[in-house]
Amino acid sequence: QVLTSGVAPGTLVDAYEQLVAQGYSAIISVHLSGELSGTCDAARLAAQLVDVPVVVVDSLNLAMGLGEPVLRLHHLLAREQDLEQATALAEELCASTELFFFIPTLDALKRGGRVSPALAMVGQMFQIRPVATVLDGKLHYVERPRTTAKAIERLAALAEQASAERAGELPLDVPLKDRESANLLRRQGQVVAIHYSGNEEQAREFKQTLGSIASGAVLTPLPPVLSAHAGLGALAAVIF
Repeated sequence: QVLTSGVAPGTLVDAYEQLVAQGYSAIISVHLSGELSGTCDAARLAAQLVDVPVVVVDSLNLAMGLGEPVLRLHHLLAREQDLEQATALAEELCASTELFFFIPTLDALKRGGRVSPALAMVGQMFQIRPVATVLDGKLHYVERPRTTAKAIERLAALAEQASAERAGELPLDVPLKDRESANLLRRQGQVVAIHYSGNEEQAREFKQTLGSIASGAVLTPLPPVLSAHAGLGALAAVIF
């Protein structure tokens, strides 16, 4: 059995109060999808217990699917100081980021209670390697290839398709102070991160397979909680 625990509101209150003590007058708190975790709810409770405005943003994503928007938002906030506009930017950056991944076995999902034992048994019998994404904050299975090679091939195809569809878009009509701010918001059509779970060499090979659309991609392990549910051998591609 795989068990994971969410963040307690008190832990978030401590984090917010540390920021207040450092002189910050407002906080934008971006978290893992509320459909997959209770962290957003904990953050909303914590937000009521501090003396500055705290805006909780549900990224509707996970891993670097929320990490990339936060990194870009950090740079944008050096120029865009209005809290309402900054919140709109945070939400748009999250909406502009896609994540696709493949799971090598359903066993870890079964142990975590994410799929039924019967479905896991069928998956094992037919050697199913699910390829999935996150839509509206929920896991959505795109295909169910029956070999690892086919799953990775499909993962690459989805990343390439998302890259081609997104390159150059500037989806949010908000006044930005300079061209550099606009460039931070503009969709690049690039794989910005590749996650792995105990299979770093396979991730390096996957990056090479993607070619130029992944030239700047960061190779990084899946966060521990996600790795616990996805299992060893998982791969993910994050596109902005």
